Amino acid sequence: MNIDLLSRIVRSNPITDQLVTRLRLLGEYLYHYCHFVRHFGRLGLYKSECKFSSDLRIRVHAIEKGLSLPNPRVGFGEAKVKIILEMVDYYINHFKYQQSFLIEINSILSAYFDYQKANGYINKELTDSFNRLFSGIERSNYLGGIKTIHKTDIIQSCTIQFKNFCDSRFAIRDFSNIPVDISEIYKAIEMSQKTPSACNRQPWHVYIYKGEKKKQILEWQHGSMGFGDEIDTALLVCCNTESYFMGESTLPYVDGGLYAMTLIYALHSLGLGTIPLTMGLMPSKLKEIYKIGNIHENEVPVLLIGVGNLKDSFNVALSHRYDYKSYTTLIE
Repeated sequence: MNIDLLSRIVRSNPITDQLVTRLRLLGEYLYHYCHFVRHFGRLGLYKSECKFSSDLRIRVHAIEKGLSLPNPRVGFGEAKVKIILEMVDYYINHFKYQQSFLIEINSILSAYFDYQKANGYINKELTDSFNRLFSGIERSNYLGGIKTIHKTDIIQSCTIQFKNFCDSRFAIRDFSNIPVDISEIYKAIEMSQKTPSACNRQPWHVYIYKGEKKKQILEWQHGSMGFGDEIDTALLVCCNTESYFMGESTLPYVDGGLYAMTLIYALHSLGLGTIPLTMGLMPSKLKEIYKIGNIHENEVPVLLIGVGNLKDSFNVALSHRYDYKSYTTLIE
């Protein structure tokens, strides 16, 4: 029997339709569950540099956040710092470590010990352990610690009329045939570096597709029918699931979504047109992208963004937005 005909017969009966829907939902849930468990940060923590460094980054960032509080308690975080130093020792001795990561940790912990010393408190055991581990490791005031910010500096930087900027962004489906300079893409990605992420993990990965590979990706996604050939560049935002732990199965999509929106606005600020294309697809479809797009197995695709130069004039869908009052609740 023809598959389409069988599907119509099943769907025409409310009982079989509900049963098939539930089975498909179960299959979708199991796919995402198995993928997350396979790359879950806590499992195999001491065998994976990526997982271990993510856990270490979370712990170090907690100290950095503590330093940024209004009045940090003198001597705070000693138990956490002890664990961090033990982990750094393991990291150095068991992994092909990243020097830049150690510089970042050194910068944060140096600021921590400077704060304690400035307040007349020294934990000799921790200080000695720190000095031993980070002997010869550079410190950078730009990579970790705290920085004093003045309100006037922020106000002066916020000269843009953000509402007008947001209102001027549209999902573009009619692009110019002028090629996009790759340097503009890199510039937008660099502008997006400040996107917040859980405990500063920065787990995102951006894949840039051009030419035939771009065409293949867009045909696979299927959401750009009728205008895909006009898209110059496709950007796929992914997130590394090895960076997440208990209670964080949805965070890759939160962090990835935040980054994707920042990237869209960055591209918009450079005068480029964008179209967000969903990656909310069935598991059978999603499995294909890992091979087609050369995506790392430990990552989840979050959003595909089509990019192109703008024509002098073009049509866009109005895409009415509901008044914010309809979905806003004040609770006091």
